[in-house]
Amino acid sequence: MCLVMVVLYRTYPRSIRGLREWLWASLAATVTAGLLLGRNVLPDWLSIIVANLTLKLTPVFMYAGLQHYVDETKKISVATLAWVLIPYVAWFAWFTYIDQRVDMRIAAMCVYTIVFSILSLRVLFSRVQNTAGRNVMVAAFFLILATRGYRLLSLAFDMDAGLELFQANAPQMVLLGAAVITIPLITIGSIMLASEKLRERLEYMSRYDELTGCLNKATCDIVTGK
Repeated sequence: MCLVMVVLYRTYPRSIRGLREWLWASLAATVTAGLLLGRNVLPDWLSIIVANLTLKLTPVFMYAGLQHYVDETKKISVATLAWVLIPYVAWFAWFTYIDQRVDMRIAAMCVYTIVFSILSLRVLFSRVQNTAGRNVMVAAFFLILATRGYRLLSLAFDMDAGLELFQANAPQMVLLGAAVITIPLITIGSIMLASEKLRERLEYMSRYDELTGCLNKATCDIVTGK
């Protein structure tokens, strides 16, 4: 999926906004997968702290891409990323090295993802046309909300007592399984949205004169039956 996003970003016109942010989201998810797979050989600060940081970048960049997709003035800045991520990193580091509580780390991950999923859904429902691409992304974000909500409930009922962060249990397997499904789904949805926007632009260019904004000669001939 990451390679597909790279190809789209390099080949699609820059008038299709949001592709850069969606590419960064895909790259963040790919880096996270690599760090998690190397957990047995990498130090904890890489396989836990940095891996979770890059994982949390994924919903941030997806939301930023949606914002840019519907409004060209909405671009994410380094300052915005810092304000969003520094509190999360501080929380995660505290409950990893100082007050070692797995439940607080998982709760922070879930709440963080839920917030950005709700923000993304708000943009999708209020600013994006009802298309197949939008519906794919909506389904993925609702699945994220359902699984993260279930994970928070499992923490509330103390279903993780005595377990490590990556030790398997039913709620954790549901969370990881959902990530395997939702990340590709959201990537596919972003690709579909970009393709739909490109098709709209091409249809407009084929019917209207770019200088005047009026119907071009070919379209006028079709309309008048000539």
